Amino acid sequence: MQLEVPASAAAVAALACPVVPAKRPAPARPPAGRPSGPTAAQPASTEPTELPDEAEVQRALDDERAHPPARPDAAPAVAAARWPDAASWPTPTAAAMPDRPLRLGFWGDSHLAAGFFTEELARRLGPVDTLALPRLLPAGFGHAGVRGLVRRACVSAHWARESAHASAAAAQQPGPGLVTLVNRAPGAELAWDLRDAAGEPRHRRVQLLYSPAAGPVTLEVGVDGAPARAVVLEGGTAPAAALELVSTGGALSVLQVRVREGTLRLQGLALGIGTGIGTGMGTSEAEPPAAALQLDLFGYPGATVAGWANAAGAAHAAWFTARRYDVVVLAYGTNEAHDAGFRADEYRAQLSRAVERLRERFPEARCLLIAPGDRGVRVPRKRTRAGADLLRYARLHAQVATVQQEVARGAGCAAWSAQAAMGGPGSAYRWARQQPPWMASDLIHFTPAGYRELARRLAADFGWTPR
Repeated sequence: MQLEVPASAAAVAALACPVVPAKRPAPARPPAGRPSGPTAAQPASTEPTELPDEAEVQRALDDERAHPPARPDAAPAVAAARWPDAASWPTPTAAAMPDRPLRLGFWGDSHLAAGFFTEELARRLGPVDTLALPRLLPAGFGHAGVRGLVRRACVSAHWARESAHASAAAAQQPGPGLVTLVNRAPGAELAWDLRDAAGEPRHRRVQLLYSPAAGPVTLEVGVDGAPARAVVLEGGTAPAAALELVSTGGALSVLQVRVREGTLRLQGLALGIGTGIGTGMGTSEAEPPAAALQLDLFGYPGATVAGWANAAGAAHAAWFTARRYDVVVLAYGTNEAHDAGFRADEYRAQLSRAVERLRERFPEARCLLIAPGDRGVRVPRKRTRAGADLLRYARLHAQVATVQQEVARGAGCAAWSAQAAMGGPGSAYRWARQQPPWMASDLIHFTPAGYRELARRLAADFGWTPR
């Protein structure tokens, strides 16, 4: 469905999200049988914690080497940072695609969501302004830790986020990023400032991506401060649909949407040239430059590879009928390893299903699995620290990387262990002491500088750029 809209000829004020009064958070209660994940709210603690000192970490490493885990599936180390070697995995750079853009798709958890890793990797793959190029914007916008392609996104009350890794409804009607925004009541509103970081409008075409509901959905759509127009999205059984807004003038600055009636399952936005989400939905504002790179980022906090394993194949594939990738990447593992019931054999089976789906979806693309970086444990300042397992999560992340390399070999994919590239188990503590720090204070995530360093090391490990 296409709707012509007038862009404002005058300057449009920057979008400001309404201030929502702070509420006292309720205790976090993860769904039965599912871990809360390291990105979810944890029980508050009044006891201050700190990094263990270098001597404590070294003693833990020495003890690990002297007394290796008894269980075979608890082996703490992986053979190498990458598989296969650089020579057997061609370099995917913009320069290698002289006649068209190099297209990459990344799916992952909170480590990808803010975009620091992929932005640095894009700079390594080609000197292009990737943020200015058209890409998909999945429905994770507005979530803490998600940094999108637009200047600002506002999400009102009465919206719920559903992710295919944890929601049966989202798995049956998955969006391209495997996360869905669903309004829980009429009056729910969304707004986007579509301009770039410098405040310049770039896009004359925008698509609202949605999964059709059983019945019609009535929206009020406003652009650049003009009076809102009523739009009816007809119900149906198609897995993917789009409302395309086409400017009759210049580029669009601010888009506002309000649900007047019905339930909208919003799957994201597609911005600008060559969006091509589904059959008959491809549009073009202008041809991209010959040496351009297009990178679609689908990172969502708390996500696991179960989203790929669970998502209905045909419904997910419908978003990519007119969009191909040269390289597809799955970067998961931190939230899986956080599960108190983590078992390597169960994870291997789930990852195998997910990678099989990935290969079916993009049979011509090169595929890469990225295992998480090292993870540390903060310790109490005052109480005795005897018995603290400083390598608990480091050990689990090494298992995840081992499984990913095994699955990658069987599927014809490459694999890369961020933990091994950091220096192996225990390296999180060294990265936290780096000046400036490369590890965030939670010893799970990284600082922006740390994510950029990981991207540089990945590019160097595969021979895409000099070390």
